[in-house]
Amino acid sequence: MYTAIDPDMSCDDLYASRCDAESRPSNSAALTKEPAKEAAQAAFFHHLLVQAAAHRNGSWYDYAGMRIRVIQGAGEALNTVRERHSEPPASNQPDIVVCAGAMNIPIPGKIIASGAGASVIRPAAGGSARWLTLEDARGELGI
Repeated sequence: MYTAIDPDMSCDDLYASRCDAESRPSNSAALTKEPAKEAAQAAFFHHLLVQAAAHRNGSWYDYAGMRIRVIQGAGEALNTVRERHSEPPASNQPDIVVCAGAMNIPIPGKIIASGAGASVIRPAAGGSARWLTLEDARGELGI
């Protein structure tokens, strides 16, 4: 049986999964010793991916030709979580970020924009991935 935690995962991948379960950006430190009860919806989506025969690729999944990252949303607005995950651009980006437990309400993540950077071209908050709630991801992926 294939499980959500692969025994062959590297320490870096396990730590990245822990940060995603806490809804912490990859350039931040994890804060808790164990997942909070709010992480249950993210754990549920991990289970759905495993049952749908998705394959682990580090701390993410490969499913239906897409790279999927699962983050805990804990009842926050999707745009707020996306704005918090303004991570440095990486060579590999997920195609979809499932923000389990988040609500898709049309408000900006921040009322006041971040300070100006050294360039007029800045990456979008949350990277180039499409951000979906758990319900939207289940519909789109058919799981």
